[in-house]
Amino acid sequence: MRDEDLHKEFDAWLRPVREADPPGMSVIRRRLRRRRSRNAVAGLTALGAAAGIAVVVYPVAGGPHPAIGPQYTSSAAPSSAPATSPPSLSVPTTTSPPSPVRGGYQSSSRFTISSPVRTLVVRGDLGSVTITGSNRSTVSVTARTRYTSVQPTVIHAQDARTLALEDSCPSEPMCVVSYDVQVPRGTAVRVTDNNGPIILSSLAGPVTATAGLGDITATGLAGDTADFTDQNGQIDAAFTTAPEKIDATAALGDITLHVPGTASYHVSVQTSLGTSDVTVPESSSSPHSITATASMGAVTIAPGR
Repeated sequence: MRDEDLHKEFDAWLRPVREADPPGMSVIRRRLRRRRSRNAVAGLTALGAAAGIAVVVYPVAGGPHPAIGPQYTSSAAPSSAPATSPPSLSVPTTTSPPSPVRGGYQSSSRFTISSPVRTLVVRGDLGSVTITGSNRSTVSVTARTRYTSVQPTVIHAQDARTLALEDSCPSEPMCVVSYDVQVPRGTAVRVTDNNGPIILSSLAGPVTATAGLGDITATGLAGDTADFTDQNGQIDAAFTTAPEKIDATAALGDITLHVPGTASYHVSVQTSLGTSDVTVPESSSSPHSITATASMGAVTIAPGR
């Protein structure tokens, strides 16, 4: 059986386990992800070429770091591609020298995307994801890594409208990749983090955030729609303008939503083991809807703080 078929079969077999036991799902997915690390870069590069997406991989995963090396700057791109693929996207990436920490090393990589980005997609495995909006016109990405000996790979794929970030860890005791991304305020954001907190601030585009194990915290949101899902952690979101639609679901954790009290909302709250406290103006005919579902946790929906 091909490795790809094995992965599909394994994913299908694990689906009910993920739904029944979210914490276990996070660990299993991390282990499977590390098993795929040898061919993740080649697979995404080929997929990007077929779909017309430029792919950049950085930093190049190297061997063990017996000592701290000098700082270097790299611009990595696929070494070869079919003639029908788009030109390689050259993004200068500055990577700090690895420095020793307990159990291994730490390092960071930084790069800036100057071309327009409408949608940011981040898929984190183990580590925090912080996304901040501002009046800037570029996207700045900092990836901070902690690892035992082999530096993890960060994959950057971009087409005309979407920037995607994903990491691939080697199979070793410690491998953590945390993202700090600065984006134009109106950028649409879709972020998934299996094991780590998600922190969003000052965003005016649609937001989708999914956390496996870690809190979701959002402040200064001004977009029309927001969708939050957290398996093991709290959801705490504050809006500066009345959104058209909020969906928030927490399996094990509280949900706290702060919205402007100058508007009325069509509110639907479901809790299995927890309390609910709704103090915003309510109207079933309101164009602003809030749906909050907590399996084991309290739900609070209140005017902006």
